Amino acid sequence: MVLQKASWLAVLGFSIVATSLLLVQIGFIFARKKNYKNHYKVMASALLLNTLFLITYVTRVLTNDETSFPGPENVKIYFYYPFLLVHIILALVVIGWIFTFVPQTIKQKRMTSDGAPYFEDKEFRKLHRKRGFIAYIMWTISFAMGIIIFFMLYVINWS
Repeated sequence: MVLQKASWLAVLGFSIVATSLLLVQIGFIFARKKNYKNHYKVMASALLLNTLFLITYVTRVLTNDETSFPGPENVKIYFYYPFLLVHIILALVVIGWIFTFVPQTIKQKRMTSDGAPYFEDKEFRKLHRKRGFIAYIMWTISFAMGIIIFFMLYVINWS
């Protein structure tokens, strides 16, 4: 893989997103296997990494460390821009969804003596499963789209 003009912040952001994507997948698997202790730890780590990514992204924007699309004009207009727009909208929805969902989850969460989280309220448990699955889908798609955008900007040789 050859990186073309990727700043250290761009590479850091990519690394964070790729790691977060992996953590979300692992967290989902833990939830499916009812290993809630590890699910909680992994998802909390993914959330922290996502927050770190937002900081690096805002830093890139504020320092004008952005890259314009280096590919053909027709690819830029008919694929890259629509793809980027969907990614941005989905990312904003995910951020809003997660950062309103997480405080509610923390408020409802209780811990067993061995440190495994659980919810006393069965209705909230059902709600958490539904919201968590929706968040998982949105987060996965958003992270995957971010990785594709990174490849379109810095890896693919368009010449």
